[in-house]
Amino acid sequence: MDVKPGNGIFGRDYPAWIRRDFISNESYWIPLLKASKVTEGTIVVRVPSLKHPKEMEDWVSSIKCGEAAAEGGIWTKTCTGARLPTQDLQKPLRSILTEDRSIERNKMHCALCINEERTGEVLLTPKRGDLMQEEWDIRQIIPPGWKRDRGITGLLVRE
Repeated sequence: MDVKPGNGIFGRDYPAWIRRDFISNESYWIPLLKASKVTEGTIVVRVPSLKHPKEMEDWVSSIKCGEAAAEGGIWTKTCTGARLPTQDLQKPLRSILTEDRSIERNKMHCALCINEERTGEVLLTPKRGDLMQEEWDIRQIIPPGWKRDRGITGLLVRE
């Protein structure tokens, strides 16, 4: 995986991991969303569902566990730092919660998740590209009839 740094504020261009799939000769981006009101270093990662790969799920975790989920759970880091194929280990990935369970447990929120709930629309959908694609437009869309609040939260409000 590669890293694409964010460029801008209020979701104009999100930081992301770029997952390269050499078998399908494609790549796609996995946005990293900051979670507030929780432990420092907690992120929300929008990854393909483990049960339904065509659908996306938001997972809340540390950066290390989020990266493992973004890689599709195919690698697991051992306590000595070695990365082994997960299928060769008996212990599943830990420390990852779905966004709904994490909000319930930690009272956290993510501006993008709140905006999607308010508008009833998916505002940031990862897209596929060429295997070695370098340029990505990773922006939250603003639906008609909505605008960004002038405050520092980046939340959407009705026009």
